[in-house]
Amino acid sequence: MLRIKTMMALLFLLITSSSIAQPKITICTDTNFWYPFTYVKNQEAMGLHIDIISTALRNLGFEPNFTPYPWKECLEHAKDGLVDAVATASYQDERALYLNYPEGAAVDNKSPWRVTQVGYVVVTPALNKKGEKNTYQFEGNFKSIPEPVRVPLHYSVIRDLEKEGLTVKEGKSSIENFKKLIQERTGSVVDVEEAAKLFETQPAFAEKLVIQKKPLNNKSYFLVFSKKKRSLKPEEEQKIWKEIAKVRNNPTLMAEFLKKY
Repeated sequence: MLRIKTMMALLFLLITSSSIAQPKITICTDTNFWYPFTYVKNQEAMGLHIDIISTALRNLGFEPNFTPYPWKECLEHAKDGLVDAVATASYQDERALYLNYPEGAAVDNKSPWRVTQVGYVVVTPALNKKGEKNTYQFEGNFKSIPEPVRVPLHYSVIRDLEKEGLTVKEGKSSIENFKKLIQERTGSVVDVEEAAKLFETQPAFAEKLVIQKKPLNNKSYFLVFSKKKRSLKPEEEQKIWKEIAKVRNNPTLMAEFLKKY
């Protein structure tokens, strides 16, 4: 009798634990150093976007599982249904064919359902090839940006630049682009403002970069879901976007997250 009771107790524990287990959401991220939004440290996805998304998902009872991939591979995994979601992506018509975006993502410059708004800047070398001070100033005219314009591989801003007829060189990473900029002393780099400011403080780049004061543009970045995998119902995706907005709009939480960066 004792043995039966013990077995029944163990069975009850197994059933209970399985019923309260948090459903996992597989999310791929970019391996590029996209500081402070997403980057990789000790083979783990880190960054402000990861903090916001993780908190929102756990608030709703989900357990996020982040895996970094090269950006193109990350998007392909979502397209093929190998992951539930991508953290994070700006809106593109081409991506919307295989990714679910929140309502209004295609038209809202600053979406209420974004993870954050991300601004891009133009960075030029402090000295030109002759060793003279570079006097270029970006005043909003895309066509004036010094070529070649170096941008991390497969970033959405590439399309914006190519539409203006600019010669764009895609680098494997941000750091590779900045290294080439100061080595060749020609052209420019377009990257996230926060990443540019961080590189500017590093000894290898100190006093060798000029971050143009006028921003190039800014975009909303989203947690987006694979249309093929569809492990979440549309109403669940809506709840997640709403929870992300709540987390992002919580000044206490955001201050805690930002302390790390």
